[in-house]
Parts: sequence; C-alpha cells; structure tokens
Amino acid sequence: MSQLTDAIREVGPAAAAAAIANDPTWRVFNLLWTTPEEIIPACDKMGWQTLDDLVSWLQRVNLAVGDAAAFEYLVDPPAPASIGGMKTIAWPKLHESIFATGLLSTDCLLHNSDGQYHLPTKVQWDAIAAACPTKRRKAAGGELYDCDDFVRAAQGWLAQKGLGNLAAAFAATRHYLGATATGGHAVVLVWDANLTPWQWEPQTGILHPAAYPKLGGNFLAQRVEYARVFA
Repeated sequence: MSQLTDAIREVGPAAAAAAIANDPTWRVFNLLWTTPEEIIPACDKMGWQTLDDLVSWLQRVNLAVGDAAAFEYLVDPPAPASIGGMKTIAWPKLHESIFATGLLSTDCLLHNSDGQYHLPTKVQWDAIAAACPTKRRKAAGGELYDCDDFVRAAQGWLAQKGLGNLAAAFAATRHYLGATATGGHAVVLVWDANLTPWQWEPQTGILHPAAYPKLGGNFLAQRVEYARVFA
C-alpha cells in the first residue's frame, strides 16, 4: 500500500481517470493504462509512493520529450481513417477475389470471423499502414518477435483503434525460385474498396501488390503463394 494508491482507491479509479483523462499535463501518465482498473497496478509497477513521486516523474518525462502531445502521438498515433462511409462486403466475396488471383496454394486454408467487412480505399489503407506503430519495432532473434508477431500486433492495433472489422487477414505465404522454396513469411492481406488485395508489411508500413514475392528476406523469390488466410 502507498499514499498514492490509497488515495486513488478512496476516490475510485474511474473517478481518478475521468479527472485527468483529457488533461494535457497528464498525457504521458495516461499512456501507462488502458482501463481505470490498471492505474493502481501501473503506479505500483513504477514504485510511486506519493503523489509527489508521480508529479516529479511526470515533470521529468514531459521535459525530456519536450512535448507530451507529440510523444503521445508517437507512441499511439490516432487512426487516420474511420469505418464511417466505407463500403462493406460479405466474406465470400473476399475469398472469391483472392482465389481469382491464382495465388492460393492447393492446400490453402481460408477462414472468416465476421459476416461482413469494411473496405477502405487504397489511399486510406496506405495511411493506416503508415500510421501503425509496428513499423517502429525491431524484429527479435529467432521466434521471439518475428513476422507473425508483427502481423498480430498490427491487427491488434486495428482493433484498438475501432478498425478491427476492416478487410484485413493474417496471411502465411510461401515463396519460390522456380520449383525451389526460398522460405515463408507472414503479412496482413488487405482488400481495398475495389476488392483489390494487397500485402501490408507491418514491419515497414508499406503495401505491396498481392503477387509481390520478395518480402520477408525472400530476395531471390520469383513467385509467392498463400497457404493460410485468416480474416
């Protein structure tokens, strides 16, 4: 127990959150929690015993970043698009469109989690991919944080931003030089308002044509196929 967390418990985490949620001075602190119930664990994790401890930390961080609002934007940029006004499409049309490209492997697994999906324009998708913070993270060695983790992080960010119903799938790809496999990769397969599929590489924030074969270190690959597509 600490004076700080006791005080938060006394007024209630929800009331404490409401009091500071929109205060520019506290923006950096607000990045430490998602729901009010996480405020006290965040304070305990940081080792703050009193309000003075928290304010002192806040002043040092705000001074270090120079602009708390800019730091907030850097860590968690606002979504550059909303689903309002976007076209919607029933899931079979997504499957039909990717099947028509001839890029699916003979053993490809297709899956849908929703009945209908929203379709951003290509311009909107470019903006979304560029804003997603996954491109600022570095891959870790081995399987600790590799391509599939980048894809999951990007899809989680979409959901956090209220964009989880966009036409965006976890796609596992295989790459070939002639008949020789060069490796596999994972990308976010997205569809635009024209039902054109694109590979979103969350490690760079760039969209590539669905047939582009050279992602994921497969520099010599001449052909790509899709082994798993989970929307």
